[in-house]
Amino acid sequence: MDNAMHYYGVTAKSQVQVLKKKLNIKTQQHVEQIVSLRERVSKLQEEEIKAVLPDHDADKMMKRLRDLESEINEIRDSKFPTRSDILRIWNWVETLREDGDRLRSENEELKKEIEQLQGDRCTDLEQLVYLRWINACLRYELRTYKPPPGKTVARDLSTMLSPDSEEKAKQLILEYMIQRRKLSS
Repeated sequence: MDNAMHYYGVTAKSQVQVLKKKLNIKTQQHVEQIVSLRERVSKLQEEEIKAVLPDHDADKMMKRLRDLESEINEIRDSKFPTRSDILRIWNWVETLREDGDRLRSENEELKKEIEQLQGDRCTDLEQLVYLRWINACLRYELRTYKPPPGKTVARDLSTMLSPDSEEKAKQLILEYMIQRRKLSS
């Protein structure tokens, strides 16, 4: 998702740059065309004033003058990206950036939450295994085992949960298994 937002942000930014370049190029071309056309119009007007032309040539020149003026108006009205278009695209890019930053932040928070839940799950599993050990020991003691006086038994461990009691529970399970094998052999 980050890659997608980064991609759209980069693409939009590059589009804005391309549009700016196109705008500058087109503007320069149009300015040059307008200057060229104005010079041509000016020359034609000067020639018309200086020379005494027959009516046929004057009509021809006037038609050419009107055509050139029409061409100037078309160039002026031609469609190319305006500053407002570029500004709109720029705002869109900024919105995408903000959305990307917000989504990255939310993603980080969710990652932390998942890590916390996984840690909690591991702790719960450890406790479950420990309680199952205690349960197995208690069942065994209730059925058959008669411990010597002063010996730690599972009933003692079930009242206190600690890392030491977990180790003692493991030790008791091993002892019970050894005794059970001796009895069954």
